[in-house]
Amino acid sequence: MIRPLRRVHRAGFVLLALVLPALLLAALRSRASMLRAEERLATAPRGDASLEAPHATLEADLLSIELPLDWNEPDVLVYAARAPATDGLPPSARLVGALVPGRRLPWPEGSDAAFVVLYSLAHQEALLSQRVGGAR
Repeated sequence: MIRPLRRVHRAGFVLLALVLPALLLAALRSRASMLRAEERLATAPRGDASLEAPHATLEADLLSIELPLDWNEPDVLVYAARAPATDGLPPSARLVGALVPGRRLPWPEGSDAAFVVLYSLAHQEALLSQRVGGAR
């Protein structure tokens, strides 16, 4: 009675000894390809024309920002500014709010700003500076 059980256990251990390393290698190979893809995205220049950029529109004092599907920037704040951002935030920039997909933000009252600036708090840099239509 013990001998057949030992045979079954031995066969199970041999099977696991062959299958588990193969599964581990397959997982590591797929992870390495994912890391290479993320690395390519991380090293792509921010102004690359092949990457889709957000688009801002202003209607009835509400700012809506359409984000591309692959948008993955952390801690983005939305500013209204009179001039486009060249190096950091312009001095005339006024905080509109945090960027939340699908949420419309109120445009500052009495603002003569014509540009929307998306600023990444995590990267400490302006991601996008775009003129909005309908700005006063």
